[in-house]
Amino acid sequence: MKNFIWLSVTIFLMAALNILLWDMQDFSLIQKIMVFMLVGLSMLAAAFKFQKMTRVINV
Repeated sequence: MKNFIWLSVTIFLMAALNILLWDMQDFSLIQKIMVFMLVGLSMLAAAFKFQKMTRVINV
């Protein structure tokens, strides 16, 4: 189970980096701000979910 968690974290980070570094080249300033905010919020949500899952697995 822990291998799947780390695999999902790795894939999520790769996708976030792809959005931030490659896909945003042609975006306007407002679009870039919105994307950074959405990626940040999704990373926060993923971190909370990760903490909750590790507590359930370790208990």
